[in-house]
Amino acid sequence: RPMAESSASEPTKILIVDDDSSVRDVIAVLLGEEGYSCQAVSSAEAALDAAQQADFPLVISDVRMPGKDGFWLLDRMRENHPDTAVVMLTAYGATEAAVECLRNGAADYLLKPPKVTELIRAIERALGRRRLELARHKYRRSLENRVREKTAELSRTLRDLESTYSQTLWSL
Repeated sequence: RPMAESSASEPTKILIVDDDSSVRDVIAVLLGEEGYSCQAVSSAEAALDAAQQADFPLVISDVRMPGKDGFWLLDRMRENHPDTAVVMLTAYGATEAAVECLRNGAADYLLKPPKVTELIRAIERALGRRRLELARHKYRRSLENRVREKTAELSRTLRDLESTYSQTLWSL
């Protein structure tokens, strides 16, 4: 069973975005059976609102939707929620759209309707990469903090040394 990074008892939250209610429902049911906690919305704007209300490690979004499309949502997610992985759903034959999604920062893309095994595999891959990326950021921050601390320590030691040196010169 997949679990959220935050707590062992909480299932990972996934946001599903598609203007087609049957697609939303099928994906939500499938992922629910796999142990994920799903919320489904029908538009890119609704998805952005939902992402502001709750933390979703992963978003699955259709590319083609009336009004604001999946590209628009992908851009907003990269901008406002860079730690959220986004998997895009594209219609068969929309290769350029898929490539464009990946170029714009999507974790993966799947053809509609997605096969269950491919969907689960894409989600696990995206969440795995997200975990690695978050761990890398945390490690980098910790290194930067240690460097800052050591630099401050070194500066203090240098000042103390200069002070001692001055006192020694005065004494002499």
